[in-house]
Amino acid sequence: FTEAWRNGTYNPTSGQPFLNRNAFLDPNSPALLAARGYTFGTMSRTISQVRSLWYTDEDFNLLKRTHITEGSDILLQVSFLDAFNRHIFDIRNAVDLNPNDNNFGILNPAATILGPRRIQLQLKYEF
Repeated sequence: FTEAWRNGTYNPTSGQPFLNRNAFLDPNSPALLAARGYTFGTMSRTISQVRSLWYTDEDFNLLKRTHITEGSDILLQVSFLDAFNRHIFDIRNAVDLNPNDNNFGILNPAATILGPRRIQLQLKYEF
């Protein structure tokens, strides 16, 4: 990740790269091999942060069951999906992950937002 990401000053709307482009250079490209020969890189084998940006999502349900008779009930349920309306960015559109592209590692501020807040009401008659 870039230094701005590590020290907490990263601004996604500034056009700063999200990822360090130099970490993704091919150490075995013909130009680099001619200059210094074969070398191993220092990047770890797995980078879990690149797979997806972390997010939190709170869902709540409120239930009220009213007994009408011995064998029948009315159930009122209210479901709050993504109750605090936290933004979830689609990683496929959020960061350009093509290392050969000029916009590699730059966060797209117009990325698709998944999962807006939803409120659902259900009224059931159970018998």
